[in-house]
Amino acid sequence: MTLVSPIAVLFVVAALAAGCGSGSAGNTGDGGTASGTTSGVTGSKKLPQLTDADRKAICDWTATLYGGYGKSMACGSLTVYAPANQAECLAEAALVPSTCQATVAQSEACVKAIADCDPSNEQTACSALMACAPTSP
Repeated sequence: MTLVSPIAVLFVVAALAAGCGSGSAGNTGDGGTASGTTSGVTGSKKLPQLTDADRKAICDWTATLYGGYGKSMACGSLTVYAPANQAECLAEAALVPSTCQATVAQSEACVKAIADCDPSNEQTACSALMACAPTSP
């Protein structure tokens, strides 16, 4: 099974300690601070063009969808894990390739599909982000 973190998908990072896999939900964490249907960052902005403030807003919003930083949620037979904290999320965000053409709106749609436990929509919603995924050496 491939391990995928919602933040990793959001920032097109393939290898993380946090991810999707078998496990138990309900870990405690410090919680995100964002709410709403989007992160509040301009949807047309390309991921490599994000400012530090943009990345923080997206990290907090995404963590909120999963119950907060350091938390997990059951998604069928899988468990989806949020990063341990904002610093971990920001470190992942720094790995976005400068050639990535995915937008904030595309990444938010992907993260929502994962948070909604909608495997029928994940591939479509996440295709723009997967095109940006760095290749392993």
